[in-house]
Amino acid sequence: MVWEHGSLKMYGKELPFPRLMAWYGEEGSRYRFSGKTYNPLPFTEIISTIKSTLELSIRNNAEIRELLPKQGFNSVLLNWYRDGKDSMSWHSDDESELGEFPVIASLSLGAERWFHFRNKPSYPKFKQKISLQSGSVLLMYGDSQRKFQHALPKTKLELGDRINLTFRTIYN
Repeated sequence: MVWEHGSLKMYGKELPFPRLMAWYGEEGSRYRFSGKTYNPLPFTEIISTIKSTLELSIRNNAEIRELLPKQGFNSVLLNWYRDGKDSMSWHSDDESELGEFPVIASLSLGAERWFHFRNKPSYPKFKQKISLQSGSVLLMYGDSQRKFQHALPKTKLELGDRINLTFRTIYN
């Protein structure tokens, strides 16, 4: 994997993300978030295998098969949380290139972490946290990005590495 320490501009300053990231995908699956544009590296063999296995699992599940975009996922954002100090702040994956109702399949590998959800201010109050264990898959779809935000907060617990692969479809 080719990891980078992404950053975002806030209050006129360039601040590094508290994690490492990598963007892989099919040609043309450019992704813009936090004021930066990420051009994909080609899928590696292991990422292609994970993607195919995940898509097959979704297609074989009668309850969720209709959620998978017809062309499948064409990109993946990998986040490497090296310890409990690495985190992701509150956000929604609601960029226009993800479409009106983004489908995101999030695979967790490594240390268990708590994933938090909350409503956006204009929606009824809601807050929940979910334990993401190694090997778990969280599927976000429908209005989830429009109505809610999610985060992976810092923790003082001694934790090992965690890699999260978030498969998605980019529409350019």
